[in-house]
Amino acid sequence: MAKALSSLAVGTLVKDTGTLYNGKPIVWKIADKGHAGYPANSVTLITERIISLKCFDAIESGNSDSNRRSYGNNRWIYSNIRRWLNSQAAAGKWYAAQHSADAPPSNANVWSNYNEYDGEAGFLAGFSASFVAALLTTTHTVGKASVDGGGTETCTDKIFFASSTEVGLTGDVVCGSKLALFTDDASRRAKPTAECVSKSEYTNSSFNTNSFWYYWLCDAYASHSYRVRNVYSSGAMDWSGAFYGNRGVRPLCHLESSIFVSVPDEEGMQMNRGEAIEEARDAVLDTLNASPADIWGDVLGAAVASLFQSKQGAADMAEEEKASREISTTETEPPEGIF
Repeated sequence: MAKALSSLAVGTLVKDTGTLYNGKPIVWKIADKGHAGYPANSVTLITERIISLKCFDAIESGNSDSNRRSYGNNRWIYSNIRRWLNSQAAAGKWYAAQHSADAPPSNANVWSNYNEYDGEAGFLAGFSASFVAALLTTTHTVGKASVDGGGTETCTDKIFFASSTEVGLTGDVVCGSKLALFTDDASRRAKPTAECVSKSEYTNSSFNTNSFWYYWLCDAYASHSYRVRNVYSSGAMDWSGAFYGNRGVRPLCHLESSIFVSVPDEEGMQMNRGEAIEEARDAVLDTLNASPADIWGDVLGAAVASLFQSKQGAADMAEEEKASREISTTETEPPEGIF
């Protein structure tokens, strides 16, 4: 069902079926509405899951800074990832040097040769024309390393990473203000998409669709010229060398609040059956682990009995709702917007 963004709550999942990455529609989560300092009458979206593993920036063999020669550059405005996120260019065409020592994220320029992306198309190449047209230009604040003068600087992007401040963490400097979605470690955690896992050259037993993973922020770790802030798998603060290709991409964007979008959770698209079962299993195990082992059987028995009662209650409610609809006026479907 199509709904206006302005009518949806923070945390709602939305998508444009024609906007793809790795061949699948990108599912976004509403992170805030009318956020201070961002475009007027806009809604902030962040991808529900980590969509890819990529380095923040490649090693720069010609840089006068020895750490940037070995581990990449942590300044957002010069980062490879920023240029890729904001490019509609065809495969192998998005990269262009941002400064004299810049280098592409090629196989030789990323950590252990994992997940180079200089040959990919720009991120926006998979977006529908209507989504690209709807993207609002956002002026946002990022933290700089001390070698670059420290403090903050502002830049404008259509697609970008959140700052430490925006996800509710404390970095070296204040960059913007906290987005409503982020309230604690649990709210910051994110899992990768199936395509993120299957297309990654980097593998790890903990890197799977059912486990939380690390993802990049836009802040430099100020006391280093190469380390970048990121969200740890637990939701806490972390940092990594810019050239690491095993950290996640979880970008943000802004759309006008009046735009209509599809709401995937109402269409049964939020998660597949296997993922739902595994998440429910984990929740049950967490509850049992918090209880004495000698009452586990009683707890499970009581839960099953309660489920049967809930199912019967839901069936009764469904029948009542059906009967009510038969004698009520049919609700008008909202007009389709650009999506």
